Amino acid sequence: MAKAKDQKVQGWYEPPSEKARRYGCELKLGANTLTGELLNHGTASYRIGYLKSRKHMNAARRALAQKHKS
Repeated sequence: MAKAKDQKVQGWYEPPSEKARRYGCELKLGANTLTGELLNHGTASYRIGYLKSRKHMNAARRALAQKHKS
């Protein structure tokens, strides 16, 4: 992947944090920000599940770090 001068990845890869931010905005708007199409039940459910999964993994990572903190 090519990197710009500000070290952001360009191309098809989108970092998970930016993807989560975009999905949150799309759920609030009710439309896909890239295509402008309205979200149907399936795509909205996928975005909700993605955000819940990120939240769960973040909590697990924090708990593990707290457990092994010396």
